[in-house]
Amino acid sequence: MDSLDIQAQADEFVAYHQDVADVALDYSAASIAHVDALLATLHQQRTDPADAGDLVVGVASYVGEVIRRTLGGVWIDNGDAAAGGSIFNPGMRVGSASIRPVDQVCKCIRNGAEDSLSAWYAALAQGAGERAEPSA
Repeated sequence: MDSLDIQAQADEFVAYHQDVADVALDYSAASIAHVDALLATLHQQRTDPADAGDLVVGVASYVGEVIRRTLGGVWIDNGDAAAGGSIFNPGMRVGSASIRPVDQVCKCIRNGAEDSLSAWYAALAQGAGERAEPSA
């Protein structure tokens, strides 16, 4: 899976979320709150992230694309498994930091609001000095 495949995964998640939640995601930082709401439901249902692999990858691809577009992140594909399972887990570089969106999505599902994607993004933005102009 390369960066174009990851972007396609993100686009598929946007379409899925539109159908399921009737909310249009726009790749903005603010849209991550809608994704947190979806993951909060999975947390409340005590869903094992490994049992929601396709959704986890879709969410991680979407959030990673938000990071890429707004913070200048770059996908790096080394395919390690997340949470000890077989979920594809591409990494990203944001400034000097290396991150794994799949790992963060799994943490959010397991731990709920204490590991929200919105808070994670805010910390990344603060550390990266959020760019004013998003990249396409």
